[in-house]
Amino acid sequence: MRKIILGFVLLACSSSWAANATSNTHNIELIIFRQTQMEPVYSSRLAPDRLLAEIQPLKPEQIRISLLSNVTSKLTPENGYEILLHRAWLQNKSPRFVSYALTSGEESFGHHPVEGFIKIRQDRANEVELNFWINQFQADGNLERSEQLQRSVVLPYKELNFIDYGSLGVLIRIMPQ
Repeated sequence: MRKIILGFVLLACSSSWAANATSNTHNIELIIFRQTQMEPVYSSRLAPDRLLAEIQPLKPEQIRISLLSNVTSKLTPENGYEILLHRAWLQNKSPRFVSYALTSGEESFGHHPVEGFIKIRQDRANEVELNFWINQFQADGNLERSEQLQRSVVLPYKELNFIDYGSLGVLIRIMPQ
């Protein structure tokens, strides 16, 4: 009888592990932050108009609460950091690139203080493309100057990944649900 019970316990544990390993749904969390002690590197051009016109935003049912509050609590002005954008969402695994438009801050003449998109393709690994613009505005609301953060990376599952981009940094984690 003990062997039968132990067999059921092992079967339940291994099947839940296998389900998690092949999960089609993932929690994705992205944090873009500035290292305030470093000088920004501005682009020679401004953020393009209609950058996000063809890219879908996250749907309200996809948005999740942060699972990285222990990390974000350390990214404070007192420690020399400023969080520019922080999003957590649920996404289905896809062998083709899936793009989402992400913005932060109040819109002014079609631009946000932080605007851009993330493209993710998930197969054996996670291929991620980031293209974000961090914008500064004149007093009248027109765009004054922009920084561009553009990077393509391959990321493992379940790890908190840091992408260094001069005065900007990115933290991203992709977790099977």
